[in-house]
Amino acid sequence: MHRRFLTAMMSFLACGGASAPPAHRSSLTFGTNGINANGCVVSDGEVYCWSATGAPEVAGRSAPKLGLDTAARVEGLPPVAIVRSGQDRIWASTLDAGIFWWGLEKNPEPKQLEGIGSVSALAASAETACGLIGDEVWCWGLNTYDVVEADAGFVVLPPRRIRSGAVDISMNYGLACATLKDGTLSCWGGGGGQPLDPFTDIAFYSNNCRLNHAGSLRCGSNHRLEGVKRLGRRDGAFNSGNCLVLNDGGVECWDFQEELEGRVRIAALNDPVELAVSPYPALARPATEPHGCALQRDGSVYCFSIDVPDAGGHLVRGLP
Repeated sequence: MHRRFLTAMMSFLACGGASAPPAHRSSLTFGTNGINANGCVVSDGEVYCWSATGAPEVAGRSAPKLGLDTAARVEGLPPVAIVRSGQDRIWASTLDAGIFWWGLEKNPEPKQLEGIGSVSALAASAETACGLIGDEVWCWGLNTYDVVEADAGFVVLPPRRIRSGAVDISMNYGLACATLKDGTLSCWGGGGGQPLDPFTDIAFYSNNCRLNHAGSLRCGSNHRLEGVKRLGRRDGAFNSGNCLVLNDGGVECWDFQEELEGRVRIAALNDPVELAVSPYPALARPATEPHGCALQRDGSVYCFSIDVPDAGGHLVRGLP
């Protein structure tokens, strides 16, 4: 009897008991179009979005109108695995029901993208996006700098297969890159004259910064930094600054005008699960408003300012 009681109590507590287990959060995104800035995160398969600048309907027309940096659930989506924000569109790859998208103001309700299923990796920039199916890279949307199809012009295109042999993808404005199985990085598009040749020994590429597997970061031709664990992911931004996580877990960021020499440490963060950064200067945003957000180990989302690292940070409210 005593053993059965203990077993029942353990099952009760494992299922929630007096307090439910914390939500599992993943796939953080934070993007700006130079005027509005918004973030989203996946929480137990549901997407929650918030506005950092008061953009209307970032979570859909039916969502309640909440205060700045207060999240609302996006209605009308099947269970979601990945969410990414471009300039004016947010893309969500579901577990098995394909990809959905919605946009600020003009297209606030989620719509399914035709011609492609769910993807294992997703990247977005401006109104263009790319996904990974198996080892194949597919891209779609506004053909900025010929990312979707060379010489097709500045038009909206349906999903197109770009290449195979990839294990991951990343995007910057007008530039898409695939990490290949041999560890090299192959990029295509334009992106304001950024290099398109394959690199070697690359862990990540962002904003003309190359991080190799030894933790050595090179930005441009003259700026180097050692002891880097990983770079933040930049969603929906033009060429600008970024954030990085050092080997000691510290987070440092630099603005688009300062480059690596102007790095500042975000004291409230230590080895976050994900970093999503969009430091392009939003026209309607003072310096204290967020340039990036971090998904922390306890499941909370902390948004921060690169310009005022000690005064501009706060937790996103409204997450379950």
